[in-house]
Amino acid sequence: MTTLASTRPPARNNALAYNLWQLKEERIGRERRMALRAQKFIKPLPAGWWKRPVMWAVAFSFMFMARDAFATLLVQLIVKVGN
Repeated sequence: MTTLASTRPPARNNALAYNLWQLKEERIGRERRMALRAQKFIKPLPAGWWKRPVMWAVAFSFMFMARDAFATLLVQLIVKVGN
C-alpha cells in the first residue's frame, strides 16, 4: 500500500513522469480492488457446511410426516365415531 508522501504527483510540466505516475496509481488501485473482490466472493466453505441444512430438512420432513399421520388418525376417528 502506498503512503501519503509517495502519492504526490510530479510537476505538471514533466508530462511523461506525470502520466507514468497516473498509470502507477491506477494499477495500484486496480490491484487493491481485485484483491478485495477476491476476498469477498471466493471464500472456501467451512468443513461440514452441509450438516446444518440437512438437519433442518430432516426435522421439517419428520414434522410434516407426523402432522400428516395425526391428521389421518383424526379423520379415521371422526369416521368411526360417525358410524
